[in-house]
Amino acid sequence: MMAVQIPQPSVFRIDSLFKDNRFLVPLYQRNYAWESSEIDDFWRDLSMLIEGDRTSHFFGQMVTFNNTEKQVQEIIDGQQRLTTVTLFLAALRDLAKTIIAEAKNDIGENEQDDLRVLNKQVRDLLVDSATGKPTLVVEEQTAQDPQTPIQHYFFQLTHQDTESVPDVDPHQQPYKNLRNAYDTLLKQLKKAVWREKTWAMRARLLERFYDRFTQGFYVVVISALNQREAFIIFETLNTRGKDLTAADIIKNHVMYISNDLVTANTQWRKMSDYLKGDSDRITRFIRTYWAARKTLVQVSALYRSLSETNADLSDANQAREFLTDLNFLVPVYDALENPRANKANKEIWNNDSLYRQVDILARMRVILYYPIMLAMWKRGMKTQEMVLIMNKVTSVFVRHRMIRNDTTNKLESGYANIARRIWSGDLPNVDAILKEMDEKLIQSDDAVKASFSVLTKEGKKTGQKKWSLMYMLTELIGPDEDIDFYDSAFQDDDYQLVQVGENNIGEEYLEYVGNWTILEKHLVPKLEKAETDEQRAEVFDQSVLQTNKKRAAALRRGAWDDDAILAQQQEFANQAVTIW
Repeated sequence: MMAVQIPQPSVFRIDSLFKDNRFLVPLYQRNYAWESSEIDDFWRDLSMLIEGDRTSHFFGQMVTFNNTEKQVQEIIDGQQRLTTVTLFLAALRDLAKTIIAEAKNDIGENEQDDLRVLNKQVRDLLVDSATGKPTLVVEEQTAQDPQTPIQHYFFQLTHQDTESVPDVDPHQQPYKNLRNAYDTLLKQLKKAVWREKTWAMRARLLERFYDRFTQGFYVVVISALNQREAFIIFETLNTRGKDLTAADIIKNHVMYISNDLVTANTQWRKMSDYLKGDSDRITRFIRTYWAARKTLVQVSALYRSLSETNADLSDANQAREFLTDLNFLVPVYDALENPRANKANKEIWNNDSLYRQVDILARMRVILYYPIMLAMWKRGMKTQEMVLIMNKVTSVFVRHRMIRNDTTNKLESGYANIARRIWSGDLPNVDAILKEMDEKLIQSDDAVKASFSVLTKEGKKTGQKKWSLMYMLTELIGPDEDIDFYDSAFQDDDYQLVQVGENNIGEEYLEYVGNWTILEKHLVPKLEKAETDEQRAEVFDQSVLQTNKKRAAALRRGAWDDDAILAQQQEFANQAVTIW
């Protein structure tokens, strides 16, 4: 990327920032992303001004492009801060209106006049007097996208009666973040103001909030003369701030190298909408895609890896290919993360066996294999071929993590290497892929048996640990049972993990896998009341599972002890290397 001389920064306090400029968040920029932690930080900084602990507060830097044609400052970086400023000013104004309405008989005309002046001052900051337009537009209108729904919502929230603002879809993060920020700021204002004992004191404190905020908060603005220079400055400054994610910086880079911003932004937004505008999810998706296509890197190095001059994302053609790939693969990624979320996510697999594999892995929160799935999808492999490869992927994971408990780093890089070779065509068919995984990733039978012989697991009632042990047990006892465990144990959740023996068992053996079984949920309350092995045996006998009836017989004979658990553990170990 070419070097550019950074223009001389200008310092603006909040009152002059809006009076001297109109701001626009261009269509290619991300939406509002501040959540509770960032709003809390904002409030703490403001509170220090109100309490006199500070006289001023540096609110960060902004990078803009001075678009003289539209007579606006296009915000390249800083829209989160500026949006929060607008939301806070709106909250100030709305609370002033509340005080005027509720206390009109309890405060004097001077206080009422002061609050009306405050309302006018806020309006003068939020609306440009020359044009009558908002001083901040958070979503640019285009011919292709004339509705700009986020800007419409933001305008309602900051310029109209907030009581009429519709409820937001909790799955649409940008709308949720805007509403949450406004509500939180208004709540904090009320809490602070309402501590004052009289309406007159409350009115004066609200004025103090306005004065200290507009006079005490200041920003440094770097305004470039053209759009490309603004992009370069943004990247050169490596914009610090916890509000940015790798996805945000990558998006900026893609827009910079694209020669059609409108089309590129439309493609990015389409992909983003699939992931509910969640920047962290988008970052994880791009990292997974890059691992499958090019190389596995940490999130902190993702942008640098994509944007290097010898990488695959350095010109407009590559940007188009990148965005095309993301839009092609994002439905698959969403269905990997949330296979049960909706009918479309289930149907994308077009194969019951494949869906079951993905669903069970999702319940166990297994994500390391995602690059392999994206690579197979990119290569257009048949679903039955994917089933065979996923069987091996699962075997590798069970041996490596669930039984051997080896580190994830080796497995993640191993899966990524396989994925890249699938993507590139170096592994052109199922046999080649399976052979590569056997040679490079599969743990040996002897090592697996040795680890399994002392394997313990927690039998949680919910979450990852529950599903991991549930999966392991249903596979181990499955050959002896005439039951579709996927439907009964996973889909219907009819079974619960229980320990076979609790009496006369050494503490170190209680959580051995050999001492766990699954039991119909309606029988669990009876088992919890059982005090003797005979009573436990009576409950296990009521189960439809042959495995549990065998456990009942052992309990009755007094034969379920430490030695029995160790024997069962060894039997499971021998089965494990056959199953996985």
